[in-house]
Amino acid sequence: MQYHAEKGGYDVGFVTDPSSAFRPGGGAPKLFRYQIQGPLATELVERTFGGPLPETKFFHSSAVTLDGRPIRALRHGMAGQAGFEFIGPWEHAAYVHEAFLKAGEPLGLIQVGALAYATPSVESGWIPSPVPGIYTDPDLLDYRKYLPLFGIEGKRPLNGSYFSEDIEDYYVSPYELGYGKMISFNHDFVGRDALVKAKDEPLRAKVTLVLDPDDVRTVIGQGQDPGFVLSYARHRVESASGLVGVTMQSASIDPVGAVLAQTLIDAEHAASGTEVTVVWGEHPGSGTDPEADLRLPRIRATVQPSPFDQHARTLSRRNR
Repeated sequence: MQYHAEKGGYDVGFVTDPSSAFRPGGGAPKLFRYQIQGPLATELVERTFGGPLPETKFFHSSAVTLDGRPIRALRHGMAGQAGFEFIGPWEHAAYVHEAFLKAGEPLGLIQVGALAYATPSVESGWIPSPVPGIYTDPDLLDYRKYLPLFGIEGKRPLNGSYFSEDIEDYYVSPYELGYGKMISFNHDFVGRDALVKAKDEPLRAKVTLVLDPDDVRTVIGQGQDPGFVLSYARHRVESASGLVGVTMQSASIDPVGAVLAQTLIDAEHAASGTEVTVVWGEHPGSGTDPEADLRLPRIRATVQPSPFDQHARTLSRRNR
């Protein structure tokens, strides 16, 4: 930032650090980011740093050091328990990484790959990839033209057994996602009228489906380990009367020993213990009736609360 007296203000600049998928020419990133999450996260962090980190509010960060190396510790709790993302200069990445692995060895820490990064949200009740409601409003045409093709709005696939020709059928309400408590109507803002209207409309409930383990092994893969990790597919959720909901994210959660699916479901089917079925497979898309019987396999599932993790559902919510 530089002050210009003749302009009576500052010139402000910024530098980006794109992910490896979008970094032009490759090369090393500028920053590292390591996430420590799970039931033993606090113990692992304390082992690594030699003691507790500074008390930090949810989604705030604190400056810390590891053997003299500067790091920002961003506090959140994607798996329900208190956890951190550690962010620092790339030159320290290997050292910090090795320190976490060494401290975690007595705790049974295992490297499982980047796919694990996205699975904790299934337990903690956060739906990370709703379809943004931007594709049909004529007033948003210029905005749609501005968006890059290689971005979430242009590249996030819509697949699964649920299908509709109307993109608006994939839209969700922030109230369905659990964001109603964050909405304030004491001021004017873009979208205010739509949110006021949505508040009084019938809403689906956010629940966790626990998929039947035997059906998972039969439908997704043979043996004790079906090989399934993570999917954002929109699968149909049905009762005897037909379509009652849509899955939003499904993942195999090893500590639970089951595949869980964050799901939006009609309110009358949202009670814990309700039994439903998940239609697992791919609808072929345009040209085939959305309600066509495609003989896709069904997986039995039981409705449970969202967040599924009890800590995330109780203590973690109160501490934010």
